[in-house]
Amino acid sequence: MLGAIIGDMVGSPYEFANVYKRHQVKPFQRTIRGSFRMTDDSVLSMAVARALTENRGRNDKEGLGDAVAESLQEYYRRYPLTKGIGPMKHSCYGKGFTGWIEQQDKKARRRATSNGGAMRIVPAGWLYPTLEETLWVAKLATERTHHSRRAVEAAQVTAASVFLARQGKGKQEICRYAEETYGYWIPEGEEALYRLQEENRSYRRRKRLRLQWEDLIQCDAKQTVERALFAFRHTVCFKDCIRTAVAIGGDSDTIACIAGGIAEAYYREVPKDWRKAAEEVLYACGCFPEDIRLVMNFKKEAGI
Repeated sequence: MLGAIIGDMVGSPYEFANVYKRHQVKPFQRTIRGSFRMTDDSVLSMAVARALTENRGRNDKEGLGDAVAESLQEYYRRYPLTKGIGPMKHSCYGKGFTGWIEQQDKKARRRATSNGGAMRIVPAGWLYPTLEETLWVAKLATERTHHSRRAVEAAQVTAASVFLARQGKGKQEICRYAEETYGYWIPEGEEALYRLQEENRSYRRRKRLRLQWEDLIQCDAKQTVERALFAFRHTVCFKDCIRTAVAIGGDSDTIACIAGGIAEAYYREVPKDWRKAAEEVLYACGCFPEDIRLVMNFKKEAGI
């Protein structure tokens, strides 16, 4: 889980100010693009982790769905994150998710095809003994806020990738599962990276020309997970995976969050210097001690 949190932090300054070179990504170093922080990706990952660990072994669909929904609502109130300054200051959470929260109905289902379900689902990939159960829980943890096949499948692919990685499966096998089971497309080669970057540049140019500033970030669920898997597939270590995920451009924090969650499971550990830096960021962001323990010692806290 820590890998996902680190990905979110490292990608956070580059979300609106994309960079397209790996060496331009400066993890946990001072940057003119803003400070490294936890965003809604981290907060809601904690919420899912808390709900699933406290309800592990529960097999009633409605009850587990309620537990996740309640935890999402609780963590939204616990961490009222904002970004921007002055008149540009606004909630870090998406408008659709905030609208779901404001309904105050944990059973409400909101239709959405965005990546909010996938960005928070990494903990589910660690907690269950079978792929079938992992997929089932990923669906339950997603469908209240993102009730669409596209969003649910993106969460399932993410959780399944973490599960398969911790089972010792290779990169090609993990990516092939996403491609053959869900019809995902994960390109290969450095030229593919350039194509993904140009796709993002073109998307942003179109939005700027139309003055659609609120839609400047492409948050499609399937596309986000495909790009996270691309970063995972084409890198040789955890740090390289995070840098590549950010350098793709687009929704940098979420792509790196998902890629980092998978990479941690595959490489078995997070580099010690980044682990320490992430813990310092959590303290600086006012994270509650029990949530810091959950993130930093997730396997122990979850009894894995």
